[in-house]
Amino acid sequence: YANVLSAMQSQVEEDDQSGDFSSAPAETYIAPAINFEDNGDLLRSKVKQYTASFSGAEHILSNDVSISQTIETRWYVNTDGSRIKDVTSLYYISISASAKAEDGMILQRTLIYQGDSLEVAFIDEKILADTNQLIVDLEALRDAPLAEPFEGPAILSGRASGVFFHEILGHRLEGHRQKHVDEGQTFKDKLGEAILPDNFSIIFDPTITHYGNAQLAGDYRFDSEGVKAQRVVVVERGVLKQFLMSRTPIEGFPSSNGHGRKSVDANVIVPRQSNMFVEVENAVSPEELEQLLIDRVTEQGKEYGLYVDDIQGGFTNTGRFGPNAYSVLPVLVYKIYTDGTRELIRGVNLIGTPLTTFSRVEQASTEIAIFDGMCGAESGWIPVSTVAPSILVSQIEVQRADQSRNIPPILPSPVRPPADRTIRQH
Repeated sequence: YANVLSAMQSQVEEDDQSGDFSSAPAETYIAPAINFEDNGDLLRSKVKQYTASFSGAEHILSNDVSISQTIETRWYVNTDGSRIKDVTSLYYISISASAKAEDGMILQRTLIYQGDSLEVAFIDEKILADTNQLIVDLEALRDAPLAEPFEGPAILSGRASGVFFHEILGHRLEGHRQKHVDEGQTFKDKLGEAILPDNFSIIFDPTITHYGNAQLAGDYRFDSEGVKAQRVVVVERGVLKQFLMSRTPIEGFPSSNGHGRKSVDANVIVPRQSNMFVEVENAVSPEELEQLLIDRVTEQGKEYGLYVDDIQGGFTNTGRFGPNAYSVLPVLVYKIYTDGTRELIRGVNLIGTPLTTFSRVEQASTEIAIFDGMCGAESGWIPVSTVAPSILVSQIEVQRADQSRNIPPILPSPVRPPADRTIRQH
């Protein structure tokens, strides 16, 4: 208390005079128990099955398959009268591999699958097909030309735009980032203003468990503060309407909307993303979107535009301690020339600032994709999903990704069958 009084006397008054904690309705929910089944032998056999795909791929530098099975039971009791027991089950599969180009650049791909049951998570036909495609992609990337710095139009596929919206927009709409003075507060004063085209809406909804036949990762019944999960429309027809809220109020938003989240091992709870849906009215076909890209290439006098097929992840700085910018790491990028031909390139790093980037989002296609991932922030790593269409951005900026100067291995892998071993000549 003495420290608070001292701070009040020695620091300037905060702009946001909202309280520190809000009340919420008492909730009672007791989920049935989920019995843990020891599937160790089955999971080990799956690891062997999936890793077998890499055995004959000479260009693969390293590969890893990891599978985890988790049952999490959370008990929540508070002085509001809430009594909650929630139980979740998760199977998590990660398949990753790397290769090295002749100039030393490391090329990496990762596949993620998750589900609440064996039947949902382990669709062997799809996983094996995706793994084989990953191997083919890495071989093609080794021989692909290096990207050059570029500023111009681009299409982001549904998966790529999902990461794009999650990293660049989603984190900046988390409520506590509008209150803390060390945050950039990018959208604090943008309520009621257009931040996207008027046919774009952004919704977070942890109450939805599936999109079509696909299970989503960011669903839950109650958040980590005992508040029932809620649908939140943050952007409606391009206009910013509200923020994701925990029970820590901010100016204009006195209560939670069910998005206070944390991982089991985290010590704090802050507003976090759940299932993000990017909805677009009057979207065009994929072919029409590509034609719009070619039109922008011609209008801007460029030789080509870019098609970002997949993004591995990214980083965004929301604070004031550095540039309020983002860096997104694509793993599959193609040049698209005005005659429609495509050329695979490597070493692309998308960079920029949020307000400028979103002002250049033009249109979306009817082609929808889902991105599942684990999102890390102050309150730990939590599962999220984004359902998004391919989008056209009239101008993005690309810089070259970093690279190693070490050449590919000279000696063959000691674990590869002798018939597959060849010694590289340098």
